[in-house]
Amino acid sequence: MLKRILFCGAIVAAAASVAFGAATLTSIGVYSSSATNPYSYGSSISTDGKYIAGESRWNDPANPTWTETYGYNTTTSTGFDLNSSKRPCIGTGIDSAGSNYYWVQRKTSDNTGAWGKNGGSVSSLRALDGTTSVAIGSNNAIAVTPDGSNAFAVGGSLPGTTGTYANYGYIWMYNWSSANSNKVWNPVTPISGKLTLNSVASNGRVIGNDQSGTGGGDLPVTTIYKTVQGNTCTSKAVPYLPSPYDSNKKGMGRGISADGNWLTGYMYSGGTRPVGFRYQWLDANSDGVPEGNSSPLWPVGYTDTNSLASLQADSLDIAPDGAAVGWTYDASGFAGGNTTDAAIWLPGQDTATSLRAWMAAMGVNVGDWTYLRQASSITKIGNEYAITGYGLNSVSGLTEGFYFLTPEPATALFLAFGLLPLLRRRR
Repeated sequence: MLKRILFCGAIVAAAASVAFGAATLTSIGVYSSSATNPYSYGSSISTDGKYIAGESRWNDPANPTWTETYGYNTTTSTGFDLNSSKRPCIGTGIDSAGSNYYWVQRKTSDNTGAWGKNGGSVSSLRALDGTTSVAIGSNNAIAVTPDGSNAFAVGGSLPGTTGTYANYGYIWMYNWSSANSNKVWNPVTPISGKLTLNSVASNGRVIGNDQSGTGGGDLPVTTIYKTVQGNTCTSKAVPYLPSPYDSNKKGMGRGISADGNWLTGYMYSGGTRPVGFRYQWLDANSDGVPEGNSSPLWPVGYTDTNSLASLQADSLDIAPDGAAVGWTYDASGFAGGNTTDAAIWLPGQDTATSLRAWMAAMGVNVGDWTYLRQASSITKIGNEYAITGYGLNSVSGLTEGFYFLTPEPATALFLAFGLLPLLRRRR
């Protein structure tokens, strides 16, 4: 069996390197290596894979814990400050069209939301009552129409907000091509509680969570943005997982594919640990109500529901072909002493594969990384996947964001040779 694994591994690694080009794993670096406890996170990758947004520690002795909205250009392999005017801040989304990139962030000191185009002017994102304190979506919180004419950003009111729009989620739309750029903010009413929108697609469809208040649980929801220029939005619950997850429903809608056809996040029921979910949009009745069921995304090491006593999974983003990324948890720990491990669920695969193990099996040198803790965002460019997240870089000794690009045909070879199940059993 060992010879078979080594033989197949050699074939796949060679094919991935020769026939389809070598996969690459790159650190996105840090904004300032001289900062106090420097680090970086990759939170979002643009649809075309050219840019990454996240955060990194800013070098300021007077404010040693402040962060930058950190950007990374994957074409030139350079990091840059996305917006120096609103520190401390966290970048939660980036997208691009043509030669332009668009980003969104949240200022952590006062929860001011803002977005901008390239390195130009920055605009505040406001709630309908005129306040600037808003909760910006957690990652992939901005999307641009393919022609670059409009951008969408998502979020919601902050906890503790009172008034008419206290529980609403928001979709902001910016018409970049207009001579008088027009910011439009649209409230989205919750199903039963407080709505926060987390991720948005280029067609304006979004996903988020509706906190009902019962047991502190959230309900994953999807929101239809009716027309690009209109302002009619409706909330619908994402179809739930089958039993035993279909009672006392809780969870969070995390990510949506760039085309708006795939949804992901996590779900759980009373007494169960969270597991990821994947849902492909189905609306045969054309009434805006999603149909069918979500499919579970199990953690690394899953065998049956009993194994979930010490395991769980969270899917953060999903590609237009259904490939999802996130992290899995194992109470007994993974390599490097870490209890969470960056994970990928390939199309048709319901049990996670360790992202680091997947890379290593393709012949990628992962020796510079003690572990990869989380995969935050994924996009598909032609036949290639581009992924960002963060882990512990053993060369620098720092927690750093990473950029990973791999040809998709190599994935097909893995599945054909049956190596992914072998990798899971060997963990």
